[in-house]
Amino acid sequence: MSFIDSKNFDAFVRVVDLAFKLIGIVVTVYLFRLGNEIKKEQDRFNIEQKGFDRAITLLKSFVSENPSERYLAIKYSEMLNQRDSFPDEVIIYVKDLLSKDTVSQNIEAANELLQAVNQKAEDQQDKKTLEFLNDQLSEIDPRVYIHIRDESMRHIFKDLITLLEKENFTMPGVQRVTHQYSKTELLYFKKTEREKAEEIAAILRQKAPAEAGLSDLNTRYISGYENSNKIRPFHFELWVK
Repeated sequence: MSFIDSKNFDAFVRVVDLAFKLIGIVVTVYLFRLGNEIKKEQDRFNIEQKGFDRAITLLKSFVSENPSERYLAIKYSEMLNQRDSFPDEVIIYVKDLLSKDTVSQNIEAANELLQAVNQKAEDQQDKKTLEFLNDQLSEIDPRVYIHIRDESMRHIFKDLITLLEKENFTMPGVQRVTHQYSKTELLYFKKTEREKAEEIAAILRQKAPAEAGLSDLNTRYISGYENSNKIRPFHFELWVK
């Protein structure tokens, strides 16, 4: 006597067959979705890798010995800023370029870039970027240009340059000018840099040799350069009468 009659057995076989088909469908769908997820992850990785490679190339261009490459790095960064894809970390490299570059085109372009970054951050109320930008700019070493009228004073100010470089100032040198200047002053060109100008003047009054004539040195603000891209941040000029 059979425990399962033929009718029940056929039904059982159909159920088992259906179950295997359903399992096959589920497994196929799962593998399909898994494959899609793996592909998406691979695509994301490839995109991130390309972005990383571009970032490395960009940063290398900022420190290239070729001035044209540095300029192209700045212009490419401008495009990233326009597309809301500008990484804040690039500000560090722009700051270093502003501190060290001697090519006027690069200095002007770097100033334009930072002004654009600052403007966009203000428009978007991006406090994080604004704070980071201000912190980085505050680290730029002051650059003091010395202008003398009398060539015989050059050796005095050459010694002063050595002294100021120990104070972490960048000193491009001493330039002789032909026109008369009524009094010795330290000039600054941005109102936000007044405090730094006063700090530099105090150091000069205290440490400059007596023959330099800086014991009563004052500062003076020169208007018209607040939004100029032609001078760096913390650009100062010492004019000696």
